[in-house]
Amino acid sequence: MVAADTQAPPALPDYVTDSDAVLKDTNVNWRYGRAPDYSKTRKVFAESKLGFHYNLPMLCQVARHRAAFGLKWHVVTAPASKT
Repeated sequence: MVAADTQAPPALPDYVTDSDAVLKDTNVNWRYGRAPDYSKTRKVFAESKLGFHYNLPMLCQVARHRAAFGLKWHVVTAPASKT
C-alpha cells in the first residue's frame, strides 16, 4: 500500500496571526527612533465598533419590511465631529 502524499497547509505569516508582529521586529529603523504607539487608535476603534450597527439577519428583516411597503433605502451618515 502506498502512503498518500500529505502536506501540512502552509503556516500563516506572523503579521496575520499577531497584530503586533511588525512592532516586535528588532532589525528595523523606525522613522522617529521608536516603534509607533497605536494605543489611541485601538481605543477609538474598540469604542466605535461597539456603536450603532446591524447584523445580517436584522438587515435582511429590515429589507423585507421596506420592500413589502415599497420603501427605498436612505443612507444615513454620522455628523462630522467638531475637534
